[in-house]
Amino acid sequence: NAITAEYLAQHGEFIQRAKVIVADCNISEEALAWILDNAANVPVFVDPVSAWKCVKVRDRLNQIHTLKPNRLEAETLSGIALSGREDVAKVAAWCHQHGLNRLVLSMGGDGVYYSDISGESGWSAPIKTNVINVTGAGDAMMAGLASCWVDGMPFAESVRFAQGCSSMALSCEYTNNPDLSIANVISLVENAECLN
Repeated sequence: NAITAEYLAQHGEFIQRAKVIVADCNISEEALAWILDNAANVPVFVDPVSAWKCVKVRDRLNQIHTLKPNRLEAETLSGIALSGREDVAKVAAWCHQHGLNRLVLSMGGDGVYYSDISGESGWSAPIKTNVINVTGAGDAMMAGLASCWVDGMPFAESVRFAQGCSSMALSCEYTNNPDLSIANVISLVENAECLN
């Protein structure tokens, strides 16, 4: 509750000079609205966090650059059931019709579907990972996406890199893997076995 719209307004100039803003739906609807309304030209990346909380951004997709939902969050936002891989394009189309620039949809064992408003889309296969701890994996993936955006990496490559970040988080007992680095993620992605 410490991040309020008032607090953000006090730091507005700093926020508007950022290269990217990462937010999630754990903050209040008012704080999230302040970010989206005041980001200026700074791209905003949002993690919906849960199906319950993702409704905070349903009517604001046109203010979001990159959204990273999981299957349930995407279903809740769009109202479209994701029964299989064939349904993801429908969800992506719905999101883009509502103004979302980029969608990075985590589909569990099916991998990650990515899509942007200009028509680029595809699947990135899941990386075989020895899962030790799931805490922090979504945050690591979002950090990877944001970092790649700042570095100007192509969308498909950034999704794969972000999956590598997530895989490293999953394979560590700690929330933040101390071995997480650009070099280690690149090595993992280049040498990883895919599950499908």
